[in-house]
Amino acid sequence: MIREAARLEAQYGDPSYGVALVRGQVLTHLGQQEQAITAFETALALATETDRPYANHELGVALLDLDRPVEAREKLEAVLNEPEYPYLPEVLADVAECDYRLGRLQEAQLAAEQALAQGAVVPASLVLGSVALDYFQLDEALEHYQRVIREAAPDSRDWIAAHQMATDVMAQQGFPDPAAAYAHAQQALTHTPESDDWHGTLIEHMRRAEALMAEKGGSGGRMLN
Repeated sequence: MIREAARLEAQYGDPSYGVALVRGQVLTHLGQQEQAITAFETALALATETDRPYANHELGVALLDLDRPVEAREKLEAVLNEPEYPYLPEVLADVAECDYRLGRLQEAQLAAEQALAQGAVVPASLVLGSVALDYFQLDEALEHYQRVIREAAPDSRDWIAAHQMATDVMAQQGFPDPAAAYAHAQQALTHTPESDDWHGTLIEHMRRAEALMAEKGGSGGRMLN
């Protein structure tokens, strides 16, 4: 539909910011990041001063998805200079993600904490979980991932990632609560294709958690239904 809108627009009038932006958003959701970046760059070129922060934010996130944090940070910083932009906490969380990928852990943690305090709970918590893991603060990392699970939309990319990471953290802890680890792995596995590297890892974690639950069951504990 958006491709047809672009065709009609080109046929009967001038290309518009809105069509280019939505085309980029559609391509992003389809996982076609390179094409999405082209669309967002077109949107940015067509944007009015009011629209520019929206295009820069979308472009920054798309660049981050392609693991181009230096370029992404440049676009996101331009948005931070727009005090009227309504999604500044989310932009700050995205900047924190850029800093994390660039190895700037202290800067990433500070920006993510600010973003969390301003209401960008899910993206900020994911960054804070990653930072905590790098510092081997497993309990703290688990808290951040469990917050994402509570706050993110069920079945969303962030929700799935948080279940995956929560399972992995519990495995690193030695499965203190195997039933909880099993539940996290089960939720994540439902949405993780076999081609994903996480699939095999989750299967192994589930098997280990199941074995530990069976041991507890054999010694008088109660198995999960």
